[in-house]
Amino acid sequence: MYSRILRPSLLVPTSSKCLRSVATSAIPSYLLNIPATEVTTLPNGVRVASQGGYGETSSVGVFIDTGSRYETKEKNGVAHYVEHLSFKGTQRRSRVNIEKEIENMGAHLNAYTSREQTVYYSRCFNKDIGEVMDILSDILLHSKRERFPLVTRRFDPSAVDNERRTILLEANDVFQNKYEVTFDLLHEVAYGGCGLGLTILGPESNIKRIQRADLVNYIQTHYTAPRVVIAGAGSINHAHLVEMADKTFGHLPSQPLNGAVVPPLTKQFTSAIKTMIDDQYPYCSIAVAFEAEGWTHPDALTFMVIQTLLGQWNRMSGSGANLTSQYCATVAREDLAHSVSTFFTCYKDTSLLGVYAECAKETIPRLMEVTMESLRDLRDHVTEEQVERAKKQLKASLLMQLDGSPFIVEDIGRQMQMYGRRITPAETFARIDAIDIGWVKDVASQYLVNRPVAVAAYGPVESLPSIEWFREKDRA
Repeated sequence: MYSRILRPSLLVPTSSKCLRSVATSAIPSYLLNIPATEVTTLPNGVRVASQGGYGETSSVGVFIDTGSRYETKEKNGVAHYVEHLSFKGTQRRSRVNIEKEIENMGAHLNAYTSREQTVYYSRCFNKDIGEVMDILSDILLHSKRERFPLVTRRFDPSAVDNERRTILLEANDVFQNKYEVTFDLLHEVAYGGCGLGLTILGPESNIKRIQRADLVNYIQTHYTAPRVVIAGAGSINHAHLVEMADKTFGHLPSQPLNGAVVPPLTKQFTSAIKTMIDDQYPYCSIAVAFEAEGWTHPDALTFMVIQTLLGQWNRMSGSGANLTSQYCATVAREDLAHSVSTFFTCYKDTSLLGVYAECAKETIPRLMEVTMESLRDLRDHVTEEQVERAKKQLKASLLMQLDGSPFIVEDIGRQMQMYGRRITPAETFARIDAIDIGWVKDVASQYLVNRPVAVAAYGPVESLPSIEWFREKDRA
């Protein structure tokens, strides 16, 4: 039976005694020397978290616990619309002045919206942290440090209307990216009964009819202090960051200004196929997914090991069929696809674990057969050597994702939102070390065999097997 040493939820910190009990390998000293993450909660509920470092630059981000998952079908696209309008000017700064201030500092400022969070972030010289924080709060809240007005230039009906064309053009660009299209289809078919099935930009019909009142109502409902994390990294002083956060975000209300009650998140996984036929497209984009667990589940890191085990490959990689992943090696040897990759798309309480492929229409039947066999075979045919190799590859990948203050800020913000704490790299390594071959086989058996499967495909995919075929192939 697999090890249960570090099996508690990722919400729960692993004790130093438990870390020392991991026998597979000692924790490298360079992990223990990483500066600790300091966390402070402001009186209104805003959390401020930072990791110190060296150099003359720092990064700071504002992470808001809201995204398209929190929307309704009728108002889908509002969160992304708000993000767009945030850079169009405030009571204190015009759009040109915002751009000029950032450029005069030599800083970078950007934002993005996902299904579960909206993020505004910047990288700047250490001496400019205060000014950057002021700009961030201004574009988010239009703050005069007295109240939470919301009635500002960016919500003028003319500004809302002017931004429609830009967002519609962006939606068209997204549609040209068949990877994005396929994953939107996958979310729609797998989570069609809940908010995760909605797209981030929203349908064209919604974009055309979103009004100022929709945007104001959305911010008043979701932009509240307990849903906000301010993360910093680099040569940054935590006390100074807390002081700046209190000045710029300390007035943010703790409850929705409009009295709205945010409904609890729901999830509903559906086993089905959704296709978008396009016979003019030169190849097929296909995603096959099973439902797995969310960020805080004890098996979250095991799903990442499985993702690494299955691997990724494309014709341009130059590796041929000499691959450690048996799945990728078979695809390469039989010339079944232009590319294949394993994905683990994780959310608070659920996730999608599966394979994405781009292939010619002629190879669809054989590629799907190899894919389903490879997923099922993880239960029986994976070796200890393969598991240990995947664990090392996962460790390297996770550390490389922390190479620089912008990436550390992203990690801090996401973990504070998902776990309520920052998991140290040392603890992450210890948890990975505790995963053994038995654990991997057990998780593969539990989540990849005799389980509901969702499939999405774009292109000339008429030869894609039926959902009944996929279910039959997944049976033990």
